Amino acid sequence: MKRILVIDPTNSYLDTIKEITDANNFELKWTKKGATGLEMITKHLYDIIFVELNLSDIDGRAVIAKINEMNKDSVIIALTDIKNVAKMSDSLRLGIRDFILKPIDKEKLTTLFDKLMVESTLAKKEAPSFIYESAVMKKLISEVRLIASCQANVFIHGESGSGKEEIAKMIHDLSPRQQNPFIKVNCAAIPDTLVESEFFGHEKGAFTGAHQARLGRFERADTGTLLLDEISEVPFTLQAKLLRIIQEQEFERIGSTESKKVDVRLISTSNRDMLEAIADRHFREDLYYRLNVVPIYIPPLRERKADILPLAEKFLEIAAEKNHRNTKTLSVEARDKLLAYHFPGNVRELMNICERSSIMVSGDIIGSDDIFLQSQTAPKQAEDTANKTLEQIEAIAIVKTLKRYADNKTQAAKALGISVKTLRAKLSKLG
Repeated sequence: MKRILVIDPTNSYLDTIKEITDANNFELKWTKKGATGLEMITKHLYDIIFVELNLSDIDGRAVIAKINEMNKDSVIIALTDIKNVAKMSDSLRLGIRDFILKPIDKEKLTTLFDKLMVESTLAKKEAPSFIYESAVMKKLISEVRLIASCQANVFIHGESGSGKEEIAKMIHDLSPRQQNPFIKVNCAAIPDTLVESEFFGHEKGAFTGAHQARLGRFERADTGTLLLDEISEVPFTLQAKLLRIIQEQEFERIGSTESKKVDVRLISTSNRDMLEAIADRHFREDLYYRLNVVPIYIPPLRERKADILPLAEKFLEIAAEKNHRNTKTLSVEARDKLLAYHFPGNVRELMNICERSSIMVSGDIIGSDDIFLQSQTAPKQAEDTANKTLEQIEAIAIVKTLKRYADNKTQAAKALGISVKTLRAKLSKLG
């Protein structure tokens, strides 16, 4: 049973809200004081909390801030009248889900409850394989649940191996399209000459080797979701056709003059700096903004260390089952070693480390020496800089930094303490 708490000195709409909560079998609690409400929240979990901004004992915004500090995962709805609507901007920054103006309209209140119930249902359907404990990922997953319920195109930004495809699949699985196709196309893996055919399909005899008609990825994804993985690698000459299909929701197969309508939600990913790609004339600006309606950024694993050990434990379980081994346990030293590592390959690298350890360790405990970290062997293999010129040492530092940040020049320049313009000039000089 869901629990609802209302913190409001007036009870003029008590009958209205009680009628709705009773109809949905919710438990309703009411208090006039902000301090009493905060005390109640410390003792019980409430799914939805209504807070009047103009309380008699504590400012309603302060109550909202305290609720968020408690990290109770409650949905907070602010209540106010038109005279105090200016306070809403502060409340929105504090993290409310919505607000209702008084006098309360029963129809609007019912619509709000219906919306919250849909979000609650989506929140329960979470991909079980996605493991996270960090605050930044909890916030991201909360955003994903909201994004999943809409139809807007999504662009997922993040380094290689950070989990972009998993987030894309989660969006689809939590969306109203979940029963329809989820089609992925790796734009970086398709030869330029075949990209158009892969996207839009072709008719029999459309070109040499086209012995039969073929459905493209857009047609296969109709009514579902199409994941354009590494969209930045799509040839510039084809980007105008992509823009058209987004705008018109129609296309033609190669060799056909018949337009086909499709209903496809697009999720795009890239580990490149897209603004840099646009500046370099590598990607169309108008296409990018059509794809980037709702942007999501997945932080690298080194910025969410609280996720490392839970992920490692899960990967060890998967590796043990896959390779017919007993599930291994990480020693304290092995855990510390993983936590101290910067993971240039992100989650994918951690998964490989765990699988190797699971295979190579004969006992049940994985020690620090059993954790093989690829990049830690690099200094042993690196050239001795003692006999290098300053220019050569600088070149080595630039190359290593670009590799660490998956060729993202903006992040690499920041790490090197120089501007992107300076980095480009140095790269041009290096050839």
